[in-house]
Amino acid sequence: MRRPALIGDLAAAFVLGLATFYGILEIRPAPDLFTGLLIALPGLLFFAALAAGAALIGHAWPTRKGESLHCASCGHAVAAENARLLPYCAECGQPWRHFGGRVRGRLITNHPRLVTGVILLSLAMLGMWARSFAQQQLLAQSPDWLLIRQVAVLSWADMQEPWREISARTLSPQSDRQLLETLLNRRARDGSLPSALAVYLQARASTGAMPRDLTDRWLAELFDARLLAPDSVEAGQRIPIDLLANFAAGWTGVADTPQVLLCGVSIDAREVAQSRWDRAAPTSGFGAGSTFFSHAVRTDKPGAVTIEVRGWFFVGQPDTIIKYDDAGAPILPINVYARPFSFSHTVNVREPPPTPNNGT
Repeated sequence: MRRPALIGDLAAAFVLGLATFYGILEIRPAPDLFTGLLIALPGLLFFAALAAGAALIGHAWPTRKGESLHCASCGHAVAAENARLLPYCAECGQPWRHFGGRVRGRLITNHPRLVTGVILLSLAMLGMWARSFAQQQLLAQSPDWLLIRQVAVLSWADMQEPWREISARTLSPQSDRQLLETLLNRRARDGSLPSALAVYLQARASTGAMPRDLTDRWLAELFDARLLAPDSVEAGQRIPIDLLANFAAGWTGVADTPQVLLCGVSIDAREVAQSRWDRAAPTSGFGAGSTFFSHAVRTDKPGAVTIEVRGWFFVGQPDTIIKYDDAGAPILPINVYARPFSFSHTVNVREPPPTPNNGT
């Protein structure tokens, strides 16, 4: 194989290797192969043009073929010197009897293939420099469902143009719901959202522009609490009461800090001191599975003890002290979106075992 052709093939193979690696990185996170191929299509076209251009130029590069002698200056074939010596080229007049004046082989160039290779390389380089413009044109022609799928899998650095395009569109109700569900599913999968997407969800929820079921899901997935208390204790033992939280909102990047407000913990209808908060606590101060309220009570009387917990979780900025009405319900500011939570648990207090009689 000729050296230029070998170099062109090696360069094309290297570029195809890069294209394979790029395709794996782009297609692997996609929900299906078809979506991944559409997402990776611009980059794959760039690599394909680059590889094809390198191979064509390598195979079309000027090279010499055969054993005939030719003028090194103009390529004119050297005539047979039967009668006399010819010190100069009959075509261009250059001396060809000194070293290097004549070359062996006829110069061959595949001009159509060479021009095609140069055009492909030029298009690839131009596409690299004009990637932003080409991407905008491609995104403008993309259907809504494809843009929504890109929102589901791309990183924020790669998703900014698709997100800008889909934000500028007026989506159908079906596509709009698909977009909201995609964002919620991504948050549930990754545990967080890029801040721009999180703010978008919050704005839709706080303005009532999100379906009610999706709004409830958006808020419910930000906060989860559990009441930990034993099912049974002996009379005279302490009953530990712990409220554990799983505040996913602490790392979701929403604009207003999610907050929790404990509105009272009661034991047999008697409220525990300092269990009714007058200020909400930002969930960013709690970690996953951390305790945000703890209490213990001891009872010497066998029977059933009922523990009840009330509280609210909300997103907003209530900077003022929270007041309660006569029924014990908090009067929340109007600029918050809130969801109540409550727990009820019954602890069985058993008789202590009889003390063994050691007397005689």
